[in-house]
Amino acid sequence: MTNIFAPPNTLSPTCFACGNIEAAAVDAAEAGNMHAAAVLFRQAAHRAHFFNERRSDLLESLAQCLLEDDDASGAIEAASEAVQLSPSWGSAWLTLARAFLNGGRFGEG
Repeated sequence: MTNIFAPPNTLSPTCFACGNIEAAAVDAAEAGNMHAAAVLFRQAAHRAHFFNERRSDLLESLAQCLLEDDDASGAIEAASEAVQLSPSWGSAWLTLARAFLNGGRFGEG
């Protein structure tokens, strides 16, 4: 059975540098610095995209950090892209729903 809450993407050797940025983003988030974490997750997502690897897990993490940093519209954008990339990933949908709710846009999406 497929775990709909497991991230659908894994880090490939082509995008090894993304892993270093991602690790720094996770560290920042765990330290409670959501703004820095969001900046780093965004950088990792852009770097992955540069290597033609669009990673929904990075975008979903970015959306969560943006939500914690009170940027619901940015979170909606990031979570929407994560859902488009991995439409069967339940966590991305939950983050998108939370972003709509926090942004006062309940009923949209």
